[in-house]
Amino acid sequence: MQQTTRKKILSNPEIFDSTPSKNRTLIGWNRSRQWLAGKLAPQTPAQRRRLVAVCIGIFGLALGVRFLHLQDRYPETVQRGPAFSALTRSYEKEAQRMVEERRILFPSTPVDPGDAGLIVHPPGYSAFIAAISLISGNSGSNVTLAQIILDAVSSIVVFLIAAELFNRAIAIIAAVLVALSPHFSYYSLWLSPDTLPVLPILIAVCLLIKASRHPRLSLIIAAGVMLGISCWLRANGMLLAPFLGASVVFFLKGKKGLLYALALVGTVIIVVSPITIRNWLLYHRFIPLSVDAGLALIEGIADYDQERRFGLPQFDVEAAPKDVEWHNRPEYIGNLWSPDGIERDAYRFRRGLEVIRSNPVWFANVMLDRGLFMLRYDQSRKAVWPFTTASAPLVSAAPGFGHNIVKAETQSQLSAGGADLLKGGSALTAQTQTSTTERQSLQVTGDASDYGDQFTSAPFAVDPDTDYLMAVSAELVAGEAAVKVTSVDRRITLSSGIVPKPHEKRRKRDEKEQSDTESASEPRPTEVLLPFASGHRNEVLFVISNNGASPVPPVLEINKVAVYKVGATPHQWTRLVRPLVRGIQRNLFTTWRMLPLVMIGVALLAITGNTRGLLALLIVPLYYVVVHSVFHTEYRYILAIHYFLLVAAATTLYSVGSLLIDGARAVPAFKSRAQSH
Repeated sequence: MQQTTRKKILSNPEIFDSTPSKNRTLIGWNRSRQWLAGKLAPQTPAQRRRLVAVCIGIFGLALGVRFLHLQDRYPETVQRGPAFSALTRSYEKEAQRMVEERRILFPSTPVDPGDAGLIVHPPGYSAFIAAISLISGNSGSNVTLAQIILDAVSSIVVFLIAAELFNRAIAIIAAVLVALSPHFSYYSLWLSPDTLPVLPILIAVCLLIKASRHPRLSLIIAAGVMLGISCWLRANGMLLAPFLGASVVFFLKGKKGLLYALALVGTVIIVVSPITIRNWLLYHRFIPLSVDAGLALIEGIADYDQERRFGLPQFDVEAAPKDVEWHNRPEYIGNLWSPDGIERDAYRFRRGLEVIRSNPVWFANVMLDRGLFMLRYDQSRKAVWPFTTASAPLVSAAPGFGHNIVKAETQSQLSAGGADLLKGGSALTAQTQTSTTERQSLQVTGDASDYGDQFTSAPFAVDPDTDYLMAVSAELVAGEAAVKVTSVDRRITLSSGIVPKPHEKRRKRDEKEQSDTESASEPRPTEVLLPFASGHRNEVLFVISNNGASPVPPVLEINKVAVYKVGATPHQWTRLVRPLVRGIQRNLFTTWRMLPLVMIGVALLAITGNTRGLLALLIVPLYYVVVHSVFHTEYRYILAIHYFLLVAAATTLYSVGSLLIDGARAVPAFKSRAQSH
């Protein structure tokens, strides 16, 4: 009886007006909750044709945005530029072995139990590269194309997840946010397993949401298979199954929920077990997926140990010398994982645990700070590695370099020797030192900044909307240095490249099977190629900068800079859409805008009592924030968080829009009521 009376009060303005004022606040609150819950509630299934059309539109938008990012970074991604790091080469090497031997898990040749290189990462991504190679040839561009297509599919799955939990308008907004995300687009271009494992996680969550409505064991098993596939690609999701299993128990009360949760975890174990069995047979150790937990733990501690109190390495390059120091084994210097790779990583893990046990409060603050870093959408307040990885490049306002990186057959359009660069050039800091060597090279000694610009040349004249290739003959004497092409005001970097260290140059020559005499010779200058598109500019600058923290001041010698005109920049038609995409990315995908939208969305779901939607959206982010805040974390490792959080942001955007629309519609009614009184 009371409930019926309450509904009448909430639905009838006249009754509400006659209600005592002390009850109006509570009644208004309940009315607002009911209004919001009704707005967010899922709708009846749409017609299949309409649903397919929406999915095609979402996929087309996501794919288009990723192709714009691909155009901006064409030399890096398609033409084997800086994105092909040492890590990428290890995946490619293993993929080549799989193709040649027609084996995925077990190499045809005996494995040295002391060499843990095979189990540093799960084999799934190498198998993915091998499959692409068998289908369409051994090409990094084909792998990149497959990755951006699969990441575009992820936006469709986000739409399906949101449509299961909320109305279709929220689902469309969420999918559009995923499609436009600069972080997802940027990392889908990397030849590494970053966005790829997210798709099976999204599919698993979608299946579990369906199972919460219509419990079927087949849905649970399919979700477990998807989580297992994600683990094959990257080990970050290894403990995600128990978290999702807990949500299954919450949704499906009683014995059925527990059995289904056990089925989910058991399925994941079965899917992952071939890797575990392989590791046991080859190395005689129980290693579920991979073996780099110790390295990730100590490097994660060192990320926050600014005073270097604990003596732990922050980067991989520092870890091998530290192994030599800890174990008094000089042979450890050449490789992190051989010899005794498993034992060395276990020791690293123990060293990390010792620091944690001795500094529990400090490490708790580290975990909290790292968890907050995971929730950012642009550069962290700590502009140092790895916090800088929270930033992702936006779509460029103009199309980027779109030709093959080849020099023109004729002579270069512009050329300047090292000493010539001093004419009109200038040091950019008070600590930067410039001089001319006996070989008439320009020598630049940088300051103590991590990434600060050190020297700029006089402007180089260029034609607008034209592709150029700048070839820089340089030799790194000490430290870390990079070269780049920028706009005249140095606000926009058109192209950049890292000058390799001498030992890296020798390794590259070894990979090309040059003679032993040449490999043993003194390091020679390296040619760093900087492809760039001029855009609407008539002039550009050649700039030398530091490239991260270095124990010694960076010293770089520049022998020659040559600029080759390649041709007109292609894809000029994309100027029609680039400003819109770039404007949305610049103004929406920032921490101080997006994070409040996410938090408000979570609060709205809590207010309406939508625990099902809350749990579905927060369980995966909760897992990453809790588990991975212990270890070294780059932003690309935790991308899965934001596919779900963007749904919460979409909830806020839709609710605000609905409030404005309904408020505008209600104005005439309020005016008429006021006049009647």
